[in-house]
Amino acid sequence: MSHSANQKERPCTIYVQQDDQNMPTAQEIQKTLETSKSVEDKISAIKNLIISLIHDESFPPMMLTIINYVLPVQNESHNLKKVLLYYWEVISYQTSKSS
Repeated sequence: MSHSANQKERPCTIYVQQDDQNMPTAQEIQKTLETSKSVEDKISAIKNLIISLIHDESFPPMMLTIINYVLPVQNESHNLKKVLLYYWEVISYQTSKSS
């Protein structure tokens, strides 16, 4: 396989096709995480955040939002725990990529 000089291969453990038309903004994701009482809404917001981070969207750091508003309710849903594990994996990849 030939790649152009500008393209770089990088490992990716998660790949999800992004639907640009329905993707919420960073502010919408943060508001959902902070205000929603529904665990399913939080799961959806984290999934959208993960997809955006994987596709190199520039997002303000949301780790404190996750810690303050999602970690306290993570025991309410096994699916929420699974999505959080994916989030931590993506964040660790992002931080190792930037250093």
